[in-house]
Amino acid sequence: MKPGILFVSLTVLSLILVAICTDGKAQNSDLQARSDSTFIEKIAFYSERNAPAEIYTMNLDGSGLNRLTTNNAEDQCPAFSPYGSRIALCSNRDGNYELYVMNNDGSNQIRL
Repeated sequence: MKPGILFVSLTVLSLILVAICTDGKAQNSDLQARSDSTFIEKIAFYSERNAPAEIYTMNLDGSGLNRLTTNNAEDQCPAFSPYGSRIALCSNRDGNYELYVMNNDGSNQIRL
C-alpha cells in the first residue's frame, strides 16, 4: 500500500471508530479498560506471511494466534472497538481500499 493511501486510510479509520464506537472519546485500541475494570487482553494485527495481508489476533503473551480473514485481498490496519467485541479494518477486496467491520472472531464482515 502506498504511504499516502495508508495515511488516509488510517485517518479515516480512526475518525470513524471514534465517532461510531466511543462517542468522541478516543481510547487505546489494543489494551482497553472495560467498565467492569477488566482489560482486553488481545492484540489485532495484520501479517503478509500468507500473502496477501490478513488480519490476526493473539493474546498479549503471544499465545492463541487466530487468523480472522482469509481472502485474496489485502486486509490491513485492524483496530478494536472500545470493548473489544468488534474489529475495524481496511481492505481492497472490492477493488478499492474501504473500511470493514467484523466481530472479534472474524465473523459478520461488513463493508461500511
